[in-house]
Amino acid sequence: MSWSARRAFREALLLVLLALPLAVGVNAIRPNGLPLLENFAEREAAVARTRFKTLSPLQAAELLKQGRAVFVDARQPDAFAMAHVPKAVNLTPAQAAAGAGRDLPRDKTIVIYCDGMACGASHAVAEELLRHGLDVAVLENGIEGWIMTRGPLERAE
Repeated sequence: MSWSARRAFREALLLVLLALPLAVGVNAIRPNGLPLLENFAEREAAVARTRFKTLSPLQAAELLKQGRAVFVDARQPDAFAMAHVPKAVNLTPAQAAAGAGRDLPRDKTIVIYCDGMACGASHAVAEELLRHGLDVAVLENGIEGWIMTRGPLERAE
């Protein structure tokens, strides 16, 4: 590398080293600054908890046992076919957006789940079903949490 190329590289590096703390400082004092060290999955889960009632797998299992809940699996049909909560209804976000799910019982809690913490499909379906006035709850940790607490499973026929 030539002397002028090295000098240009050093100057560019110096500019970046000077600009970086300035940018971080400006971002920190802005009221709507970007979160730099935030866990986005936790943030999304916290936002979802404020909009929807959530149930632990154990609470949901008790509702299932008492016959006071209808489970809605928001995953794609192939995942639903592999394993799902007994008597669950498969309702994807696209189906819910198209109006499916309106006929779910209004006298039961509709417990919606998808894959796990990072899956947003259950929240999308819950939004749609809330618009129809249904009693909606999202299953914490989705089917992963259900399986970890040894909840019963069945397979599509």
